[in-house]
Amino acid sequence: MQTDIRVDTGSGNPTSLRAIHNWKVGQILKAVVISNTPRGYGGGHATLQLGNNRYTVRSQTPLKSGQVLTLEVKRLSPNPILQRLNTPSPQGTGQLERNIAALLSHQVRMSDGLRMLLSYRNRLDPITNHHIDQLLSKLPTATDLSQPANLRDALMTSGNHFENRLLQGKPPAPADIKSQLELVLSSLPASVKHPLHHTLKGMIGRISLNQLQSMQQSTPTQTHLAVELPIQMKHDFHNVRIEIEADKQNTQANSPVPPNWMVKLQLSPPGLGQIEIHVTGSGKNISARFWAERSATVHQLDRFMGGLATALKQNGLKPGTLDAYHGQAPARKSEFPQSLSGLLDTQA
Repeated sequence: MQTDIRVDTGSGNPTSLRAIHNWKVGQILKAVVISNTPRGYGGGHATLQLGNNRYTVRSQTPLKSGQVLTLEVKRLSPNPILQRLNTPSPQGTGQLERNIAALLSHQVRMSDGLRMLLSYRNRLDPITNHHIDQLLSKLPTATDLSQPANLRDALMTSGNHFENRLLQGKPPAPADIKSQLELVLSSLPASVKHPLHHTLKGMIGRISLNQLQSMQQSTPTQTHLAVELPIQMKHDFHNVRIEIEADKQNTQANSPVPPNWMVKLQLSPPGLGQIEIHVTGSGKNISARFWAERSATVHQLDRFMGGLATALKQNGLKPGTLDAYHGQAPARKSEFPQSLSGLLDTQA
């Protein structure tokens, strides 16, 4: 069966077309079908979402909205061709895929949602206003996250652990973001479709996507955590996306082999543009690589590297590779072909 998918490069936006230049033949990509091929035909045009970008494609086989696809880059020119690695299920789209499709179509960037909540704060009833005030007052600042204890607290109240605490018979953490969003949503009048309904459900859905990614990418030997932390900066809100991978083996106190770990951060500081940081470590050895979309930001980061190395040494750590690059971070080959990594729109 032919399972090739041809990417239409004539209808994409500049950002999505630039992303194609980073693809490599043999690279594994993950995608979700946003709009299906015409019903009753053996294939046709459809829309796929890969990471932050959407593409019009022509498939030789039927595609259904919500399907999660694992694709291999087969050819790049004159038009990119992707090959499906997972065969279509004869039963059609499963419940998990339908849930993923629903979450993807409704996700709202946390910073945008918080701005919307702030704009409505004085136009709602006192109970809803109180819940919004509680949510906003407990958001961390960039200074807060520079302290390890505060960062740990922010990770624990990011919403990723909300259901887990309930299953253990514990109440949600007082500052849990998902719990606070649910409270605001439940306090809106049910009889009227308030504009905030879509925003709140989109924010909650975004947290749920991070939870699904964390669960699907964790293995018996490795823990994976995907979190998006909204922070307050100068009367505005910004997002810091954090992904943590750590080996589960060799974590005993008496183990002679230190565990390996990696932290990936995505952020957009004012005036600096999009920055992605990969920090890797084993024992006291630390390496950090920075990718920035603006060349001026790369120059600023280069001047920062000497101070970073000094700070690491002062804290008893051994600096490894400390570099800054212009452009996007290279895609990492996933060991989990069915995972959600790359499906969540980090620029939604």
